[in-house]
Amino acid sequence: MDILSIQSAVLHGMVGNNAAVPVLHSLGYTPLALHTAWYTHHKGHPGWSGEVTPLSVFEAFLQYAWQAPHLQVTTVLSGYLGSAAQAASLAQTLPAQVFYACDPVMGDVTPGQYVSDELVQAYREYLVPRATVVLPNQFELGLLTGAPIQTTGEALEAARTLLARYTTLQMVIVKGVRVDAELHLCAVSREHLTRTQHPAIAYRVSGTGDAFSA
Repeated sequence: MDILSIQSAVLHGMVGNNAAVPVLHSLGYTPLALHTAWYTHHKGHPGWSGEVTPLSVFEAFLQYAWQAPHLQVTTVLSGYLGSAAQAASLAQTLPAQVFYACDPVMGDVTPGQYVSDELVQAYREYLVPRATVVLPNQFELGLLTGAPIQTTGEALEAARTLLARYTTLQMVIVKGVRVDAELHLCAVSREHLTRTQHPAIAYRVSGTGDAFSA
C-alpha cells in the first residue's frame, strides 16, 4: 500500500509535506511526496520566495504515481494546492478506488482567505465531490458551504450539508471550531458524530492542520 501526499514544500519550517511526511513515517508508512509548490518558508511570513510547481511537471508526477508498476497508491492526501489547474488535474486523474482525504487548504479565521477564488471554486466543483474524507477548518468549511461558521452547531449542520450533497463523501472532520475559550473538533459521518474539545492556546503555530490531517 502506498500513500501519496500532495502538498507544498518549504526550505525552512514545518508546513505542507514538511509536516505531513514525518507524521506518516511515524505511523509506519513510507509516503510518496508530490510537491505542489516550493517556497523558502510559510507565505504568511514576510520575505518568502518560490514558485508553484509547473502544471506539466505536476501532471507527469501524478501519472507516474498512478501508473508505475512498482507502486500501488491506495490512499491520497491533498493539502495546499498551487492552482485551480492542479485541482482539476488531480480530480480528473484520481483513480476511482483510491481513498482520498482532502484537506481544503484555503485560509483560516485569521488571516482569512489566502488562495485564489478560482481555487476555492475548484475545491467545490472538483475535489470535494471526489473525496472520501474532507478535513476543513472552521473558515474553510464556511467557504465550501457558502455560509460563515460561528458555532459548533453551525459546523455540524454544514458538515451534514456536505454529506448530503456528495454521495462519495463518507466523513467530514472539522478542525478547530473556536467556542469561547475552547477549540472544538467534530468528526461527522452519516451515522455518527464524535466531538472533542480542549482549551484554546493563545499561540499560533503553522502546520498543525497539515500534521493533523496526516
